[in-house]
Amino acid sequence: MTSGLNVILASSDTPTLVNDTYTISLSHPLTADGQAIGAFPATSRTVEVAGPRFALTPEDVVAVHPPPGSAGNLSLTLPHLVAKDPRLPWSRYRDPTGEKTPWVALLVLTADDAATDPQTGTLLTPRQAKDLTGTPPSGVLFPTLSGVTGTDTTTCQTVDVRAKALKATLPHHDELPYLVHQRSVKPETVAAASSGWEEGRYSVAVANRFPRTNGRQYTAVLVSLEGFGSYDFMGGGTSVSDDTWVRMIALWSWSFSHTGAAAPSFSSLAEDIRVGTTTENRLRLPRPDFGNSPTSLQKHVTARLEGGWVPTVHRLPTGEHIPAWYRGPFTALPAATLPSKHALTSADAALIYLKDYGVFDVGYAAAFTLGQFLALSNPALLKALDACRAQALDSLHHCLRDLDEAGAGNSAREQFAHLVATENLVGNVANGLKKKNPTTAKDQDTAADDATTPSSLGPGPSDPPPLGEVVAALADGVPPDADPRVRAVDRALVSAVEEHVEPLAAQLDDTTLLASVPLDHLVPHAGMLPWETVRFFRIDAQWLAAVRAGATSVGTVTSLDEALGARLGRRLQTEADGAAEPQAGMLLRSVLVREWPTLIVEAKDSNDKPMDMTIRHLLPEALLVLFPEVPKSVTLREPPQGLTVGIDGHNDSGKGILHLRRHKKGANQGEDPGTSLGKTVTGLDDCMRGTTAPASEVLRIYESPAENNLWKKVKDHISDDPTAASLALQLVNSSHALTVNAG
Repeated sequence: MTSGLNVILASSDTPTLVNDTYTISLSHPLTADGQAIGAFPATSRTVEVAGPRFALTPEDVVAVHPPPGSAGNLSLTLPHLVAKDPRLPWSRYRDPTGEKTPWVALLVLTADDAATDPQTGTLLTPRQAKDLTGTPPSGVLFPTLSGVTGTDTTTCQTVDVRAKALKATLPHHDELPYLVHQRSVKPETVAAASSGWEEGRYSVAVANRFPRTNGRQYTAVLVSLEGFGSYDFMGGGTSVSDDTWVRMIALWSWSFSHTGAAAPSFSSLAEDIRVGTTTENRLRLPRPDFGNSPTSLQKHVTARLEGGWVPTVHRLPTGEHIPAWYRGPFTALPAATLPSKHALTSADAALIYLKDYGVFDVGYAAAFTLGQFLALSNPALLKALDACRAQALDSLHHCLRDLDEAGAGNSAREQFAHLVATENLVGNVANGLKKKNPTTAKDQDTAADDATTPSSLGPGPSDPPPLGEVVAALADGVPPDADPRVRAVDRALVSAVEEHVEPLAAQLDDTTLLASVPLDHLVPHAGMLPWETVRFFRIDAQWLAAVRAGATSVGTVTSLDEALGARLGRRLQTEADGAAEPQAGMLLRSVLVREWPTLIVEAKDSNDKPMDMTIRHLLPEALLVLFPEVPKSVTLREPPQGLTVGIDGHNDSGKGILHLRRHKKGANQGEDPGTSLGKTVTGLDDCMRGTTAPASEVLRIYESPAENNLWKKVKDHISDDPTAASLALQLVNSSHALTVNAG
């Protein structure tokens, strides 16, 4: 019933010896030839089989529901208590007749049903066992307890219930066996064990009253029925006035409130998600129906919407606004590969013009600009970029100086002396200083002639290219036979990038970037992710590369910065390709995310193997899940915090319903106990004891002769006579789950 949890229900487990005092007598007669000739002295011993009688300890109680002190919509809930002793409900005689029926019942009471103690302010009053003996006060009924004397100081809690309320709420004699059962639990997964489940056998007591009065506090009390068997509220012949206070031993109690708030159930929300995902499960807007003969433009619009684009408006540099398409990193279909030489050096360079339709695709341009904003808001990233550029410039200066010195074979001073002595440096400088700015055509011609005259001050035909050409040559890659200065600059950039790529990659990996992208960039239109839906998508690594390009472009001034940025972008992409970056994902928008913050998400790959994932809450009602590959299916599972008891909901007519499970193994594979029977019991609100409080909240479980009761309605659908275990199976609300296919 619960994921990874094996639960077996049994109707009862009556011990061979119930809790009581027994006398064992031993006699041994002596015979000879069949004739009695004497006997050993007879002896006897008194043995007591002890167990809880007046109270349970905290160690005796495993769990209760609803939680103590809680408040919520309990209109479908039957409170229950789980005890550590698997035989507790059958461990004691209910009355002196020795009838082996449950001696405890779980009552749900309000201040209208029971007396409030003025000292404690609750429905319970602390007393001693001796206070339940002797003559009771006027208008009060005591239980008949065997073996309890006027000196017994055993402490206990008692509750005084008005007989009229007791008759309306106490399970009838024939109903008591159906409201207790035994539960065997065996966790089969780590998740189930970590959720608090411990292997063992336990006993369960279930109440028959739904807490449905808005704003009312209820108290669940596990009462002892011992000593009341002769009275009419227990099926006996002794009549008790409705005004009588019946003083009962309270073994355990806790309180909670019904708020009446319209809190949807996990199963109802899961059903809404299933319906909302049946016709569409990809992240995109609905496609319009253009009929059987769409135009070229209509085909274009359909293709764009199918791919996950949304229409938007783009402002041109001239100020006009034109239609455009936008798509973020989440795509409904695999993204087309961009040209390998399409360098993203600016937002304008990232624009894609669809010339056949005269519109732009602004997705990558928006990613580039977003990357710039993300970098400007990240001091650590800016610091890392600045350090990388500083090292690149410093390395460049060192390598160029080394190249110059190696080419001349002399020191800088020796090179200068050589120029002065052999190249007429002083004369050339003097002639240059005597020239005027050319203002006439003749002067311009002379200047042009001078500019083309070889000089030892300018690079000759065999000299290395200028630095600008060196840096520019890096854009297309550096071949092995490239100029030494080009290879030197390339090595300088490689050194700077390798020195700083690790901290930059940590700031700009795909998962970190996706965590920084605003929701309106991921889901640009609310219509792509309606309420109570699951939407799957692929991740466009090129979009994230554009974000990285924008981030690394911040602070770019020189051509060296541009070359460094290009090299850094390629290196960061290599890091991203080598890492286990997410390739696909899922978005869930539902009240489930808010109401179940520990919602369990499980995914399987194409081989039905569990997948790793990264989960992030985008909004209180929106969940983002990233996968290393496209999953085959995803399961949303209610946290297995415990098994609750109650009905499943109401139908359109407001009548209570119960979805039935198999109570025994079927003939076909998969028809195991606990699986859906495909049948629903309806009209459970017609099975209430009455129309006035508190009877209007009490579910008729089983009464003889059978009328409108739960036992008969279940029997009509399963053919067999329901047992305590099979009724408990129908009333248990296990953790729900929803599985959706990603294909």
